[in-house]
Amino acid sequence: MNLPKEKRAELLTLFERYQVAAVLGGHTHKLILNSYNIIQMVNGEATSRNLDSRPLGFRVWHVQHQVIPRHEFVALDQPASQN
Repeated sequence: MNLPKEKRAELLTLFERYQVAAVLGGHTHKLILNSYNIIQMVNGEATSRNLDSRPLGFRVWHVQHQVIPRHEFVALDQPASQN
C-alpha cells in the first residue's frame, strides 16, 4: 500500500513473468496473508510485538522444486508482554 498502483502492477507483472512463488515481508507487526494468482504474499508476525493480538513467533517455510511453497507458524513459548 506504500507504492502507487502503477508500480504495484508493474511488480506483479514481473513476479508472474519470472514465476515468483512467494513475496515475503515484515515490519507490519501483524499477520497479512494475500495472494495474486498463485503467488503467495505474506507479511509475517513479529518476534517482539504484534499489533493484532497474535502470539509472538515466526514462520517456517517448506520449499521444494516444482511444489507450491507452504508455511507454518511457530509460536514462541513465552507470552507477549503487555507494555
